[in-house]
Amino acid sequence: MSVSLVTGFAGESHITSEQIARFNASVFGSGEYVTTGAGKTISAALQSANVVRVMPGDIMMKGRHVVIDSAQDLSIENGSQTLKRNDLIVCRYEKNASTGVETASLNVIKGTPGETAVDPSCISGDLLNGGALINEMPLFRISLDGLTVKDPVPLFSKYLLRGDQIADNAITTEKIANGTITANDLSNDFVSRITDLEAAWDSVSHIEMAGAKVLKHPDGEAEVYFSVSNPNHKAQSSFGGFYV
Repeated sequence: MSVSLVTGFAGESHITSEQIARFNASVFGSGEYVTTGAGKTISAALQSANVVRVMPGDIMMKGRHVVIDSAQDLSIENGSQTLKRNDLIVCRYEKNASTGVETASLNVIKGTPGETAVDPSCISGDLLNGGALINEMPLFRISLDGLTVKDPVPLFSKYLLRGDQIADNAITTEKIANGTITANDLSNDFVSRITDLEAAWDSVSHIEMAGAKVLKHPDGEAEVYFSVSNPNHKAQSSFGGFYV
């Protein structure tokens, strides 16, 4: 069928996981994210030298929505004295080639011990267009230095809601104080705002605000008119000009 009404009654089961994945990708993008809107963000912590616990949360993996409903304990193999190793905790998508059944699970991919720790490779499959049978999304890195196991390091990107994006990108005195935002960032932000203002100014002939009106002349100069009123009289005047 060349045209399908996905969100419509068809008298039979007709919605596929591929269609839902394509819709999710059109909203969230085709990447891999941990989502934050449900109130839980995936985290991980060592329970012992051999056990890592991953806490509940939601994942959007190339259009596929994965939910971790309860805490999951994963085993980490012992390290080797004098050698280093990186293991990866991944969310693995699998599709049975015979039955078409799709599943998701958390797995540990063991790295190779050596003088320098290197992340093991993950399988990256095209879940939207290529009909891949496996895809592995890295969530955490577990580094081992000899027999010492270090705390999990998050590797995922968070998909922030619009309000969270605004808050995350906002310039605050705290971010300036702790170095999150540098002088160069402030300069770039200022230039960007001026550029946006110039573009907006070029596209209008006048601007009306509460109690005031700005008339723009062809040479770029502008006159600002404002009204002053009280119960006894009402007057209108103009002052100066300004340039952008």
